[in-house]
Amino acid sequence: GASWRRVDNNNFSGRTWGIAIDKTNSTVYAAVGYGSNSLYKSTTGEGNWQDLFAGNSSRPAAAPYSVAIDPYNNNHLLVTFHTNGGAGQIAESFDAGSTWKWHNDGSRWGGGNYVFFLNNSNSWLVASQDPYKGIWKTTDAGASWQRVINNAHVHHGATQLYFSQSTNSYYLALSQGIFKSSNNGSSWQQVLKSPGDSVWPKEGYMAISGDGTKIVTHLANLGAGTTIAGPQPYMVADESNGTNWRAYNSQTFSNGASQIDYDPNTKTFFSSNWGAGVFKLKS
Repeated sequence: GASWRRVDNNNFSGRTWGIAIDKTNSTVYAAVGYGSNSLYKSTTGEGNWQDLFAGNSSRPAAAPYSVAIDPYNNNHLLVTFHTNGGAGQIAESFDAGSTWKWHNDGSRWGGGNYVFFLNNSNSWLVASQDPYKGIWKTTDAGASWQRVINNAHVHHGATQLYFSQSTNSYYLALSQGIFKSSNNGSSWQQVLKSPGDSVWPKEGYMAISGDGTKIVTHLANLGAGTTIAGPQPYMVADESNGTNWRAYNSQTFSNGASQIDYDPNTKTFFSSNWGAGVFKLKS
């Protein structure tokens, strides 16, 4: 059967936290923190990664944490950061990463956050690393913000948002579990719970994606190792309900998925795995 293989030529060091695929041309973006410490772009998904922050005098001295591609304008990108120097910042590009504009609102959520586009180019969702600061939404490109989830967070790794066209619902992977919204992110319901402590779980969910038929997620390494459940398989659910989960295959991973994305052109899932690089799987 199908199996995952690494495609960054073993060149990425540090934490490969974020990944996103431009569905119009199969370009892959990877946010790599610490060692390689930049946003990288590949037009083939097989190597030849370009450093998009190289030579940018205004880039923060921080670890890139997430990258989001605007589904309504594929040249419009958002990037968030993990550590001091990028705390609270959102980097925005309107030309696929050639130039950047910087937003700063760290008073709301501090350092370590993820950003997503919602139902238009000006509506974004930001997930904080602090469980007491929660999840935030803007409908005016960052001019104002509203908190939409309390007491939930992304814990030192990643989180991901997936939109199911078949159910017109968003799914958000957080440390506390999988959350679902049916009103464009204004309110959320928890549909899958993580094991362990509800405020600071040692293991939780970072990644969720789908191919229109099935949704894929993984109980990830959140920085303390897989101490509760041990190495875990990728989990899959039918997209028609998103609640009944089963193992995708017999493969298990201690370095769980930080983000998963799907390329419909090649029918391939890509997964950025904590400290283990980038993998891919034919759907």
